[in-house]
Amino acid sequence: MLGALGLAVVVAVVVVAAALLSGGGGASTAVTTAVEATTTTAGTTSTSQATTTTATTSTTAATTTTAATTTTTVLATTTTTAPSLAYSPEEIAYFAEVAGGAEFGGASGVVHKWTEDLRVAVYGSPTRRDRAALGEVIADLNGIIGTIEIGLVESDPNVEIYFVPEAEFPSIEPNYVPGNLGFVYIWWDGDGAIVRGRVLISTTGLTAAERAHLIREEFTQGLGPLNDSWEYPDSIFYQGWTETGSYLGIDRAVIEMLYRPELVPGMTIAEALDILREVDRG
Repeated sequence: MLGALGLAVVVAVVVVAAALLSGGGGASTAVTTAVEATTTTAGTTSTSQATTTTATTSTTAATTTTAATTTTTVLATTTTTAPSLAYSPEEIAYFAEVAGGAEFGGASGVVHKWTEDLRVAVYGSPTRRDRAALGEVIADLNGIIGTIEIGLVESDPNVEIYFVPEAEFPSIEPNYVPGNLGFVYIWWDGDGAIVRGRVLISTTGLTAAERAHLIREEFTQGLGPLNDSWEYPDSIFYQGWTETGSYLGIDRAVIEMLYRPELVPGMTIAEALDILREVDRG
């Protein structure tokens, strides 16, 4: 795009002195005056020299005045490089880690994702803050994912969220792994598409902030990226204990990549990575 216009104004003034004739032959005089031209463009000043010569001949008395005005327009061009839209190697590697495995086993090295909208029902005894945290997670995910919608329902859910004491977990989900105050279990069909999910959040042994974190973590992992990682301490997929209450940029990238239409359930993670290296984000 064009920068500021530099404007150069050259003013030349040539003064010719007239020689008076005093007897006899005429004397011829040439007067040369140097004119300085200054051009200013976007903070840069250059100086050049122009020369004007005027001759006068003595006969009686003659005076010649010449004025020249020159305007020069200089266009400054600034070149900017558009940011890359490709996923970074770090984002793709993180996708491979958290979407290519499962925290408690059972992953098959293929893409698992929902292909239909999520209908979420809440059971147990959630607090007002628990419901608000769940609403924030759903709103965030609907802003990231463009291929499915997530909403709360009163009946016929395909995702159930239970807010109950940890001691009740085994009676609700037989596949529960003891010692976890937050847990998610999902089912997929023969093509690898997720068709059902169940999330357990303990109402005992946790602060409100810790529960809010577990709501976000377990619900997000119920979308398909089941594995945890030690790579980014502030990530929602971090293996260690945290109270992270929002998604990192790299978390959003992982979720976005998984729910791109180019990635289909049952595709191997290696095939998915080949696609992700070639497409632009968003």
